[in-house]
Amino acid sequence: MKLVLLAAWFVAIPMLAAAGQTIQTPAPITSTEALARYLRDTPAGDSPLDKLPTGAKKRFLSSLEFGSKGLGGFDTSDLQAELDDAQIHQVLLLFGAESYASQLHGAPSAHRTCAIPSDCPESRIERRFDRLNELEHSLDRQRIPDQEKGRKLASAYRKLFAAEQTPDELKIVSNSDLKLLYRAADTASLWSSEAVFLRDMASDHDELQRRGMTTAADVMRLHAKLVTKRQFAEADALASKYPAAELRPLPALQDRVKPNHQGPTLLTVNPLGTVMQRRPFDIDAPVQIVVVAGCHFAADAARDIHADPALDRIFKQHAIWLGSQNEKLGDVSEWNREHPGQPMNIAWQDSEWSMLDSWAMPTFYIFQHGKLVNKFSGWSHETEPRQLRAALHQVGLLDQ
Repeated sequence: MKLVLLAAWFVAIPMLAAAGQTIQTPAPITSTEALARYLRDTPAGDSPLDKLPTGAKKRFLSSLEFGSKGLGGFDTSDLQAELDDAQIHQVLLLFGAESYASQLHGAPSAHRTCAIPSDCPESRIERRFDRLNELEHSLDRQRIPDQEKGRKLASAYRKLFAAEQTPDELKIVSNSDLKLLYRAADTASLWSSEAVFLRDMASDHDELQRRGMTTAADVMRLHAKLVTKRQFAEADALASKYPAAELRPLPALQDRVKPNHQGPTLLTVNPLGTVMQRRPFDIDAPVQIVVVAGCHFAADAARDIHADPALDRIFKQHAIWLGSQNEKLGDVSEWNREHPGQPMNIAWQDSEWSMLDSWAMPTFYIFQHGKLVNKFSGWSHETEPRQLRAALHQVGLLDQ
């Protein structure tokens, strides 16, 4: 699971020494350069990071994302799989992100890779998982279009894990390798619509349950995938089976799409989160603006556009705010409460929206009669409003 930190202002927190003196905790690590210095200068075994096995430590460090205000996001999976709650807190304290520790819970010690992290070589499955993980990060850095990224990751997954994802093999893999197979199937299912990856994930989950290893986080991971694949009945059945996960029943679905419809469709959720509606979207209209939304930069854009009467009028008539099919329903309902005049929709399936080559947030697409005529990404108060105005002028919606 990727945890994104929306407000990452970090300061050193004073602590009281035993003699009554005030001392300062070490400054939080807020950049890749600071992290490199910390890893270089800290003796082996002295860092909270050393409680992680070699592979888990490598993956956690590679997932760290730093911005101008410090740590902006990281993958929580290895922390939760290999550490207890106190150890997770100590790791996040290094980065000034300890306030997020309460959201994370470690696995029981019996489910971890090994008792002594420093004496824990990577298994064959873990090395293969690392290859998939590294490929995903590499494709992210290269900004490969999402559809191509999905094809590459699906192909890599099949080559790396098809032999392991069988009933007989699942019964004999180690606990830690089973967790990694579950995560690998989750990654493949995230980027590809092929049903086999979700089936693998469900099989892995069944084996986790058979071993008594299923956690609330595991249940939530599978539930989220069932929702994004629009298997709502299966998602509700899973929630009923695991009440400790505290998953709410899904909203009632109203499907307004005819069986023979060709083209993109939307899923909308009302602000109370009680009703979902699927409806068609006319991409061939004279002008359509599609904004990929869901992050705090997209929220900034929504506020700035709403505050500008001319832009607000145009967007109410010609624009939709769109999340990928992986967007959480609860997050969409929250957006719609905060931005009632600019509600977010969700792609029913990303594959229906092949005219969008990226789901990076925010990305602005402007279409005329179904043809893409302009596209740009990002939002800042200084530059993007001018770029947006120029694009709207180009299609005759705004005088300059």
